[in-house]
Amino acid sequence: EWEPLENATHYLVQVSPVPSFTGALASNYIISTHSITLPEALTLDRNYYWRVRGYNSHSFCNPATGTSRFRTAEITAVNSIAAATNLRVSPNPTTVGQSFVLEFEAARPFSATLRLVAATGQLLQAQTLAVQAGNNRFPIAHYELTPGLYFVWIESEEGRAVERVVVR
Repeated sequence: EWEPLENATHYLVQVSPVPSFTGALASNYIISTHSITLPEALTLDRNYYWRVRGYNSHSFCNPATGTSRFRTAEITAVNSIAAATNLRVSPNPTTVGQSFVLEFEAARPFSATLRLVAATGQLLQAQTLAVQAGNNRFPIAHYELTPGLYFVWIESEEGRAVERVVVR
């Protein structure tokens, strides 16, 4: 995330394991917001460099920002909703045009929001869930998905649990 750049309507974000941003290892993203969630997996325990350049329909507005560095770390996904266990998306992987299902067991009834999010961070679908005690099954019909990685989030007052789904 960065401060919005003056006159910029879009941003060129560059991420690379080398500070020169040259060669096939550099990744470029064009986005219209001033933050990004990287869509691809990065190598664990490695330094990466990034910079941003704002532009609009007429020209690049500013020179690229200074180069910043971050280091990836291994993280462990935690189901932070204690009342929901055994979360799974099936079928996974799925195919274009095929609906899929979020299934889990709940210790007690609660309200939650289900979100389908693209790897870029774009919210594709949101729906309110009335979770019942016991087994729960919520179909997710989204026929416009292209092949790629997506995330199914379930959020309640207790927290958030996330499952990945691959569309082939």
